[in-house]
Amino acid sequence: MREVWTSYKRWMLDDKGYASTTRGTYLGYAHSAHRWLRSNGHTGLPWATDVSIRAYWDTTAPTAESRMHVRAALCAFFACINDLGWRPDNPAASLPKLKRPKRLPRPIMGSDAQKVLDVAQAFDPMVCAIVHLFAYCGIRNAELRAAKWCDLQGNMLRVHGKGDKERVVSVPPIAMAHLARWRTEDPSPDWMFHSDRNWHRPLSKTSLKLLMDEVSDAACVPFTPHILRHTFATELIDVSEGNIAVVQAALGHSSAATTSMYALVKPRNLEREQAKMNYGRMER
Repeated sequence: MREVWTSYKRWMLDDKGYASTTRGTYLGYAHSAHRWLRSNGHTGLPWATDVSIRAYWDTTAPTAESRMHVRAALCAFFACINDLGWRPDNPAASLPKLKRPKRLPRPIMGSDAQKVLDVAQAFDPMVCAIVHLFAYCGIRNAELRAAKWCDLQGNMLRVHGKGDKERVVSVPPIAMAHLARWRTEDPSPDWMFHSDRNWHRPLSKTSLKLLMDEVSDAACVPFTPHILRHTFATELIDVSEGNIAVVQAALGHSSAATTSMYALVKPRNLEREQAKMNYGRMER
């Protein structure tokens, strides 16, 4: 199995270009499926059948979102097995496709966003710069951790996003000021936000979470980097007067349908537009 796991990890990175978070999640699901199958009298995952895969799938968290994540991971695993020529079929493809409920983004509303930014300034320059980049650029957790100083040209930051796709985002003056302050104190020539133990390694996902939790607790405002991304997108929709294309480009979404969800978040926008309606002008 060691060869299988090594080949799967290499395939996800080299052949598919999956983001590190996706690779870790998919590998975790594959490991869980393999352990469950072996513990319940079935063959291991590479030799699983439609029946045994369905038996495992039925034991996973009974929500459409969770089971579709498992399905995607297992389909990817067997696609790798197919590409390697170890078997021609994909038993995970027979799993049902469940419709996942669409949920509105949950940004920080009102003055709480400014409160988070104000509190962040009481922390060290690195933390302050991180919070402002999340809030003013809307980049993802993994994108921030992958950023290098060489990616910053003037006020434009080259971002390495999902599926190894690149885009360039603008760093507004407010965020740029905090980033410049951090640069004067940062000893690393490489990573923009590095590990506190090794300048030559990026900040870990766990370390970043702990830092953001500290800011959240100090501000008494629950948030995560992804919530700040939602907040950024919602505000950009507002200030751009609903320009979906601008927000889509900033977020790196491949589909405008994903971006359009942010236009539904602020009821006051709808209220403002509805107030302009006047059926009387239609009378002759």
